[in-house]
Amino acid sequence: MQVSNMFGYCEVNQYRNSSSSLMSVFRSINDPRFRHAVIREKGEVYDALKVFFSSKNEAVS
Repeated sequence: MQVSNMFGYCEVNQYRNSSSSLMSVFRSINDPRFRHAVIREKGEVYDALKVFFSSKNEAVS
């Protein structure tokens, strides 16, 4: 993270009750330059993009 301005991970996951092990690891990262989002339905794509391009670090779950 020291050489980048921002790093993000977006997961497309249709299952409501589970996320990947990679997302489980990424959720524990507490850095304002890291953004993550989970897209469960196609209507959530825009919300995920807002997370990546917002000035705050808000996650879509």
